[in-house]
Parts: sequence; C-alpha cells; structure tokens
Amino acid sequence: MRLAAIFPARLKRTPLYRFTSLVYHLGPRGSLSVLRYKCLYVWTVIRAGSSKTILFYPEVPHQSHVLYKIAHILGCKVTQSLGSSPTLVIHYQDTTKRVESEELVQLGRRYTVVNGGSYDISKERVESVFSDVFGRSTFVDPQKFCGPCVMKSSANGKHDGNIVQCPVSAEKGYIYQRLINNEVVGDGVLDIRVPVIGASVPFIYLKYRPVSTRFSNTNTRVDIANTADVLSPSECDKILAFSRLSGLDYGEIDIVRDTGDGLLYILDVNNTPSGPPNHLGQSDHRMALAMLSKGFQDEFLREGPNVAPR
Repeated sequence: MRLAAIFPARLKRTPLYRFTSLVYHLGPRGSLSVLRYKCLYVWTVIRAGSSKTILFYPEVPHQSHVLYKIAHILGCKVTQSLGSSPTLVIHYQDTTKRVESEELVQLGRRYTVVNGGSYDISKERVESVFSDVFGRSTFVDPQKFCGPCVMKSSANGKHDGNIVQCPVSAEKGYIYQRLINNEVVGDGVLDIRVPVIGASVPFIYLKYRPVSTRFSNTNTRVDIANTADVLSPSECDKILAFSRLSGLDYGEIDIVRDTGDGLLYILDVNNTPSGPPNHLGQSDHRMALAMLSKGFQDEFLREGPNVAPR
C-alpha cells in the first residue's frame, strides 16, 4: 500500500508527514543527507540574513547531485517554478539528449541560462567536439579495425563498457573506441575527472579502480589534485574550449591519459553530475564541496539577478 493512501489530506500537509515520507522513500541514510543539507541551507541563510533563488528547469537536482549540495551550502532556494524571480537560471535535465522547450527560450530572453546550450552529451557529440578541439579521435570502425576496442552505450551514465576483438559487426546504440591504456603501476587504472565551472577548473579528481572493473563506477580510491599538477596550461585551455563548444557552463568531464603517447582523451561529459565520487575521503569530500561552492558562487551568483545582456 502506498504511504500517501494511509493518511488524510490534511495530515499530508504537515512537516511531520513530509519528513516521514522522506525517510520512507529515501531510507535513513538518504534522509540524513537531505536533513544535513537543509540544516546547512538554514544556517547559511541565517548568517547572511537573506537567500537567493536558483530556478532549475525542467527538473530540479536529485539529493545525490552536486548542484543540490552546492545550492544548499550557499543558502540558495531551489525551485522549479516559472513564476519565481530567480537570481540564477539553470537548464537542468538528467538525460543524454535534451529537447528545446518554449519555456527555456523565454527564460533565455530574460536571463543568462547556465548550461543553456548543453543539449547533447552523447558519446558521438563528445567525440565530435573532442576531435575538433584536440585534433585526434578515439572512435574506430569495428568492421575495419583489427584488435581490441571498447564497445559501450552511446547514452550517458551506463558504465557498460566491454572490450571486444575487432573486426565485429556494429550494434545499434553502441559506439566503438580504441582501448586507451590508462593503467598505472600498483593502482590499476586511473580516470581523470575534471569539474568545470564557467572558465575555471578548480581542482581534479583522480579516480583509481582495478583493471578488471575499469568500466564500472566503483572506485577503490579517489584523490584530489591541484589542476596544475595534472594538466598543462595548454591542456587546460583546450578542455575549457571543449566545454564552451559543448555548451557546458557547469559539469564534469571524464578524461584518460594514455600512458603510451602521454596524451589526453575526453570520453564523457556529465552536465548533472552526482558526487563527489565514491571512496573519496571524508575530509576531501568536504573540501571538494567547499571549493566547488566557492567557484560556483564566484562564477554565477554575482549580486543581483543574472540577467541576459541586451
């Protein structure tokens, strides 16, 4: 039986019912996480004496998403209401390909919309922009290529990579990439996760996992590194150019460095990232959110509404 069917309509409007429903649907751990960020929001608003409003459209971020946490840390009210008067507007939809809406067109005439141009984060789009910016590619023709390659879904967030021996027949809905050697001695494979906020890369996540589970999303260890310790100035500039061409104002980019040629290869883009990544230490988790929140505030939450230039 659904929880909502047990209680009368009047009781459903009470804070106690809403909290009970939250625990029921999210479980104790998820509920405690939400409660923690709600408390952070209240504390920030009390200290500042006011709050700002972020309009997310057409969806609001899930409690596991980084932007949910950033908004609460910064004392920003999260809304989906088109009737609000927001400080900031964010095009937010947790899907690979977004469909343009009239509501967003209208919002774009009044406000600068963060990720307003980020409509397609499919592997094909990522590869196209990467090739234009970096001058190299990762895709192979599975029917002509000889040797091992990676077969994975074109859709975002599937983590279903599989090594196949080519030549093979191509399957619809999948892409085929060269197998990039990102193995590091003693630590399995290393993925480089790059947060992008406007024109800055505040830091880098270094994500380690075993070779046997290289395509999963379960890490054995995650470290935070200074951007300059991982990327050269030229590489950082190209990543930001890639972001601009992709319409990505905020998000995270998955990159690997080939231990053979030493070059970077962009594999994936996420404009609604969850996180910080699993197996990041508690102190680094807090530090990452603090740096992301500061970068987001500096870039997007200037005084007054973020109004589109005329």
